[in-house]
Amino acid sequence: MTKINKTIRYSGVFIALVLVLFAGNTYSQSTRDLRINEILAVNDSNYVADYGQRSGWIEVFNSAYNTVDIGGSYISNDPANPRKYYIPKGDPITKIAPRNYLVFFADNMPTRGILHLNFLLNDSSNHIAIYEGNGKVLIDAVKLGPQLPDVSYGRLEDGK
Repeated sequence: MTKINKTIRYSGVFIALVLVLFAGNTYSQSTRDLRINEILAVNDSNYVADYGQRSGWIEVFNSAYNTVDIGGSYISNDPANPRKYYIPKGDPITKIAPRNYLVFFADNMPTRGILHLNFLLNDSSNHIAIYEGNGKVLIDAVKLGPQLPDVSYGRLEDGK
């Protein structure tokens, strides 16, 4: 192999290595930008879901300036079971626009669609968390005190 060929070969390897290293540090979207923004556990006269019923709900806010897909993550109300509800991948509804939110209904009716969780919220619900797709890495969690009917818990500013 000539000296020029070796130089070109090593330059190509170096460029490929640099691209791999930088690609690992940049991302166009990340679930790390998601926040549990507002929760209503006891819904007596508030928001009505798409099936005409009231249930507790959880609002997830995308604090990023790019779209973030929550699909593949988990939502749970049980710290001992972080993989309680898996949010399916591949549905456009799971993509949260920049600085926007998505509402999940805690109605224990997951057959009604992706936004309907397999658990309920009530006046004793005190833990809500979002986990990454491995079910181990915590993205965000909220501990609540006693819940009153139609009084939601929310952050003072979206995502903060």
